[in-house]
Amino acid sequence: MLEQIYGTIQYARLGEQVARQIQEMILDGRLPVGSQLPPERELAEKFGVSRTVIREAIKVLSERGLIEVVPGRGSFVTLLDPASAAFNLGLLVKAHGASLTQFHEIRSVLEVAATGFAAERATPEDLARLREMAGRMDGYLSTDSKEEFVGADVAFHSFLADASHNPLFQVVLSPIIDILAEIRHVTYHIADSPRRGQDFHHQILACLERADVEGARETMTQHMIQVEGDLRIAEASLLAEGRG
Repeated sequence: MLEQIYGTIQYARLGEQVARQIQEMILDGRLPVGSQLPPERELAEKFGVSRTVIREAIKVLSERGLIEVVPGRGSFVTLLDPASAAFNLGLLVKAHGASLTQFHEIRSVLEVAATGFAAERATPEDLARLREMAGRMDGYLSTDSKEEFVGADVAFHSFLADASHNPLFQVVLSPIIDILAEIRHVTYHIADSPRRGQDFHHQILACLERADVEGARETMTQHMIQVEGDLRIAEASLLAEGRG
């Protein structure tokens, strides 16, 4: 039994080492997207390991989204999907049991920075999308359409991340912004919270339209403070109800 366990660990460690080497070849372009990996036997000879280790390495790379295994055809280098990376990051953070307040703390730091870059880099198309979403939120507020407002709110912040034109902001913020829906559901009925938030959205958009980087950062900072305050009130209320 112990030999089986140690054998599995050994294969896993060697597989990880081989996976890292192949990963570097993919990232530096020696193995371009769409190219097919050599057969297992050839890879085993190249790296001086068993075919079992190669299979473990391919499994690791497949889980990372760098390799697609096509049954009957082989293994192909694939384009790393930002959506998959964001989804996996979201699962990882949730698995650690982070609270909504902790999510918001991380979100605040990242969104303030991303909004500053958006003010500097937003294209006319970015601004048009943000205006449209702000207009939709105005309409949903006037009819008290909670679900629609929450969806548009999430979209607005997602578009802000896009407008930073930094793909890393988009990947890292995506799973965090998704949690915004939960936060907005919790705070929606707190003392005119949606209206106050919407006022900040319009102010942020105005800063982007005049390329006011510092103004955009400061306004987003104030918006995050507003959301944090509403969130703490809502969580305290929910806690009190639970005790009751």
